[in-house]
Amino acid sequence: MLCGPMFGSPLTLEQLAARAARGDRQAMREIYERTADGLTRRVIGPILVERAACEDALKETFVSALERLPALANGEVLPWLAAIARNKALDRRRRMSTEGRYRSILAAELGEGQSDDPESALAALEARGQARARVEAVLARMSPRYAEAMRLRLLQELPREGCAARLQIKVGNFDVLFFRACKQFRALYVEEFGERAEV
Repeated sequence: MLCGPMFGSPLTLEQLAARAARGDRQAMREIYERTADGLTRRVIGPILVERAACEDALKETFVSALERLPALANGEVLPWLAAIARNKALDRRRRMSTEGRYRSILAAELGEGQSDDPESALAALEARGQARARVEAVLARMSPRYAEAMRLRLLQELPREGCAARLQIKVGNFDVLFFRACKQFRALYVEEFGERAEV
């Protein structure tokens, strides 16, 4: 623990932020250690619940803080971090909602699920083929980069980090790309088939 000049007293978060802004990595680690648990339990957790999503949002919070250290050093640290954490958690919840919706759309379109009845199974197989053709028709009309983002995330079910690595971009940039891809998919689906692709 970093301490102040007198009696070994611990530095305040604001003092640590000032040191971090001057390049002191240990000061930033100390800020993380003092605030991460509280941010997760009080700010991020109530919004996201799922552990992996909470961890991602926390990581994004501190990446953002590192990118804006001068601002961190010029105010009250905890409220500033809490505001970033809340925004990151809300952004992630919106992304998760979008991904879940489109994963369900593609699952429905591709006819996942089997039937024991041979006649029903044959009908389902035909419907699945037609649905796959619909999805592929829409993906073929999309921007190639958008279509690739959707295939990687929803059809191959790669994690966001894996998708970003395959596309050679940052995870945050992938999130933006994927959101725009979903919008284009929806618009083209309606244009092509005259109905909304919704669950």
